[in-house]
Amino acid sequence: MDNDWRRLMEKGREAMDSGNYELAEALWSNALLEAEEFGESDERLIQTLQRLSETYIKQGKYRRAEKPARQILGTYEQLHGREHIKSGMAANTLAEIYHLQQKYGQAEPLYKMALSIKTKKLGASAPEVLKILQNYADLLQKTHREAEAENLLKCARQSQTSDKRRSRQNMKGIATAAVSEPSPPSEFELQARQPLRAHVRFDANPTTTPKAKTISEQARNYEELEKLAEEAYAGRNFDQSLDYWNQAVLLAESFPAKDARLCRALDRVGEILCASERFGQAEMVWGRSLQLKISILGSNHPAVAYTGNHLAGLHYLLGRYSEAEAYAKKCLQVYKIAHGTNHPSVALCLHNLASLYHVQGRYSEAEQSYKSSLSIRKKILGADHPDTISVTKAYADLLKILGRDREAQELNSNANGFITGSWKTVKVPTHETLTTGNGRCLHCGTSFVEGRCPACIQVAKKR
Repeated sequence: MDNDWRRLMEKGREAMDSGNYELAEALWSNALLEAEEFGESDERLIQTLQRLSETYIKQGKYRRAEKPARQILGTYEQLHGREHIKSGMAANTLAEIYHLQQKYGQAEPLYKMALSIKTKKLGASAPEVLKILQNYADLLQKTHREAEAENLLKCARQSQTSDKRRSRQNMKGIATAAVSEPSPPSEFELQARQPLRAHVRFDANPTTTPKAKTISEQARNYEELEKLAEEAYAGRNFDQSLDYWNQAVLLAESFPAKDARLCRALDRVGEILCASERFGQAEMVWGRSLQLKISILGSNHPAVAYTGNHLAGLHYLLGRYSEAEAYAKKCLQVYKIAHGTNHPSVALCLHNLASLYHVQGRYSEAEQSYKSSLSIRKKILGADHPDTISVTKAYADLLKILGRDREAQELNSNANGFITGSWKTVKVPTHETLTTGNGRCLHCGTSFVEGRCPACIQVAKKR
């Protein structure tokens, strides 16, 4: 077994060196089958996963590179803990893979983890640390956080200069250097050591200490910001609303651990960014909110599913269907655990999954999800509820695509030909168009503006 593994690994290395990445992938995939027999913690398995991930990256198969990279990180964390240098190395590799796919929300916490670990172990001016820093700064720039990126780079330069100065002093043999107190960490070192903020407060009743009084005063300001943000949003002044919510995020950063308002603000910022089609920034913000909630509540809490559904919808809009499906299925699982199988949130997730399958042409899976969602909504909400009508029309459209016109007519004679879910409508091939009733969208009830529904982006049929 070991000899076969070594032979495959060597042949894969030769293929990789010659630029034959497809052959290297095939050889290392076979080597992985051998290595899996050695055990999850065996270094040969980790080495094989590293090589396989490397060849995926070389071929631009970034999504396939995620799985082995995640497995390596999980193994190192289990063997050595989250603060080990190997865990930092694996976190950085996975962050780069996410970064290449513009999954900035998933990449950022991993960059911060890698920076925290490697700064502690190697020092802020180590080449490995500076490389991570440059990648992280690039992420900040791509998510339009240029000031943060510039501040990080500036602090890194200061830290590097400080380290060079200390090195020159040591080279001169200054006696006091050996016995003096350690130099205080630079601003960059402090930032790099600070892990991704994982302080969300879901319990109320703060203690009546002087500190709590100060926080209470801040909380009143937060509530004012939230009110102003929502008023601006209602008036369709999205930039102003976003500005208020960003101020609320900064204020909530100072609240005690586990304060739910930080995640509330992050979720709203993500929603406005997504509505403004600033998808990279929205992914980053929602990714942070998701990690905060998971760190406090665990992965099976409805609050986690709420943000996860946003991320599912974002991936859906961007055509990243496998990622959208993974998030949507997790949300469905969470809601079933929390609320049981007959709940509106379960029906919503099933509707979204059906939409996802529908747009990919996975019709049998879409039909099953539509039927399940429709059954729950009829039972809980009634046949005339807008949500029930929405899934009915989408299901009827699917039946028409499958040539089952009679069944579609029985479901809804006015099926409008749009896939719908909580995320966003998606047009599918059909000759049907939307009609209006009293100037309102028959799908969602929103008033038309210049013959178009601003919520569904659907066009009214002219009469």
